[in-house]
Order: sequence, then structure tokens, then C-alpha cells
Amino acid sequence: MKRLFILAAAWILLILGAGWVWSTHDQTEYAELLDHYNLSEQAVKITTKSPLTLPQAAAKLAQSDLTNVQVQFRASGARVFLYAKGSYGELPLASGQWFSDADLQSPLPVAVVGNDLSARLATGSHQQYLKQNGQYIPVLGVVSSPRSQRLNQAIFLNASGAGQAAPRLANVKIYADGANIQKQKSQLAKLLGGKASKYQYRQHLGVSDWWQTSGVTALWCVLLVLGALLIAWLAQWFIKNTLPAELKAPQRTRALRTQWVRLAGYGALLTAAGTLTANWWFYLSDRPRLVVFATSLWGLAAVALYGLIMHNSKKRERKHESA
Repeated sequence: MKRLFILAAAWILLILGAGWVWSTHDQTEYAELLDHYNLSEQAVKITTKSPLTLPQAAAKLAQSDLTNVQVQFRASGARVFLYAKGSYGELPLASGQWFSDADLQSPLPVAVVGNDLSARLATGSHQQYLKQNGQYIPVLGVVSSPRSQRLNQAIFLNASGAGQAAPRLANVKIYADGANIQKQKSQLAKLLGGKASKYQYRQHLGVSDWWQTSGVTALWCVLLVLGALLIAWLAQWFIKNTLPAELKAPQRTRALRTQWVRLAGYGALLTAAGTLTANWWFYLSDRPRLVVFATSLWGLAAVALYGLIMHNSKKRERKHESA
């Protein structure tokens, strides 16, 4: 019974370890997303020489049927002029609020700034303002992340309130993203008078970049798989030593299978319990990924355990036959 408890504790720790690995991976992915100002790897770049002003471009986008989309017009000085509509995600806020759809269609300028700029904001009548080009722009909120210095230094402005002095489309970098961006990119490019292409999410995908984003996770997954196989080996050793030595081959095989079914069932329950605990304990943005991985570990261990006990059973039979 004590050995069974030790095996159960080891398996729970293994599943919690899987939760920690995928939580760390998700946080790395999220930090990368923040570095790209909430653009995913599916985002597109739109190249245009259009003389449209940013408010004119925002007005054209607002008149279209596009929804659940964001368009970022990036200018110099970490300034990002934004048009968006519907559900497209938000950045982490330290205070205040993110843009509403109404803000992103308003002719009045408003801003959301990175945390590093919060000390430079002017305050008056319980409202913070960003001074830019001699103009005081109301600040809706402050975004902040300990994992993205780039985000902490950004200035987000509504493109609709940029004014006539703002850069024109030909002088900014334009990126778009959304749940249906691959279907919407042609329409977006046509509205903005340009061409859509794939966004180069990682400018320099070298060995160090791959190791940081995926390599460490892959290594930990290999170690977890080895841990699952080790627990399976220990379980077969436990089963082998609990059966009476005088059992004949047919009875021994049936007993081994019964023990396997019992341990596989316990393993399934422990996997479910460990996965639920990991989902509650750790930060996870992709919970199904952990469920699939934990289930795969259980399946691998169950198959390995069955193979080991059957192999030992046949080995024992051959030994007795030769004797």
C-alpha cells in the first residue's frame, strides 16, 4: 500500500510538472505577443503609398463591414495609431481602461500609454494627460507588463483622432490582425490602397530564438515523458513483487492484467485530478494543450506498463520451461 501511495504521489507531481512547463511556455508566448502589441503570428502587413490621412483611413474602415479586427498604424517614437472594432483582445492594464469602439471612431484624440511614461503625464481635474506636439491628450489608461519593456514604452492613440498633422498612410507601417484576418486581408488592403503580405513575426529566427520560444519546452516535455516511463517501470516492478510466486502461468497472466486495469484506472483518476489542480494553480492561456499532453502521458505510461508486465510474464514462462 505504501508503494502504491508513492507511485500515486509521483504521478501527481509529474502532471503538476507538466502544468508548470506549459504555463511557462504560455507566459513566454504571451510576452512575445505583448512585444508585438497584441498582434498574433497570423497578422498581416499592408504596404501602401496612399496619401490618406489616418482619420480618413479610420473613417473608411468604420464604414466597412469589417469587425473583430484591429489595424495598427505604427509611426516613429513608439507611437501606435489604432483602429479596431469588435473583439480583438486587450493589453494588460495597470490602471484605467482600454479603448472602446466609440473611442476608436471619435474625432477627439485619446491615448493609452505604457507604464514607463506614466510619470511624465500631467494631471488636472482627476484626469491624466499626455503632452504631445503642444497638445494635451486625455489618457484613458496605462498598460504595463514586467515581461515586455517594449510595451511599457509604447503610446497608443486612436487613429480617428489623429488630426491632419498626423503621418499619412504612406509614412507609417501598417499591421492588421483578427480572428478572420486571412479572409479580411484582401478587403483591408483594398480599403487602404495597398497590398497585404505575411507579417514577419520573428525578424531573426536563429537558434537562440527557437530555444527561447520552443526548445526549453521541448526539453522539459522529453524529461516528463522519461519520468512517465520510469513510473511505469516502477509500477511493473511493484506488480511483479506483489503476486505469489507459486501462481501458474495462466492465473499469473490474468492477475497481471487485472492489476494493470486497476493501476491504469487509478492513473486516469490521478491524471484528471492533477490536470484540474494544474489548471487552477498555474497561468494557462491554452488549457486544452495541457489536457492533451497530460492524457498522452497517461496513455504512454499505461501502454508501457502493459508491455513491461507482459514481457516479464513471458520471460518468466520461458525460464520455467527451460528449468
